Amino acid sequence: IKPNNNTISAITALPAAISTGKVLQVVTTHKTDYFETTSSSFVDVTGASVAITPSATSSKVLFMITGTYGKNESGNFHLKVLRDSTAIMTNVVDPEHPNQNYDYYFGNHIIDTPSSTSALTYKIQVKTDGSGTTAINSRASSPNNDRGTTTLTVMEIAGWL
Repeated sequence: IKPNNNTISAITALPAAISTGKVLQVVTTHKTDYFETTSSSFVDVTGASVAITPSATSSKVLFMITGTYGKNESGNFHLKVLRDSTAIMTNVVDPEHPNQNYDYYFGNHIIDTPSSTSALTYKIQVKTDGSGTTAINSRASSPNNDRGTTTLTVMEIAGWL
């Protein structure tokens, strides 16, 4: 086999034209304080947003989130991820046995195609259904104990197909 009419031993580097898939920038934020809501409509989680300005319209943005939440009483925990005002993910977490004495963990990643070179803000919103309180970074019943951290990270990826 002779790639590009060369023997394998003559090939010393990858072609310079391979530019897709490179990480161009990384931005992250850590929310360490407590947030709670009893709202049945989505509300912004204060301090849980991250901004990035892509360098090319062909870039993808990889959004990653990890965190903890608490839920007391019955019902589900709802998480929404937005790019500016556009929802790019909505997730419902149904704890098998909601218990105010436990923290639950969540995590997700999304490959977004914003086709933009403008500043973009990625943020999360939460809501509850049923009854009770939904909390971020702690148990819903004891906001001063066992605090967690919610981390949002965005990466600009060059021309990722």
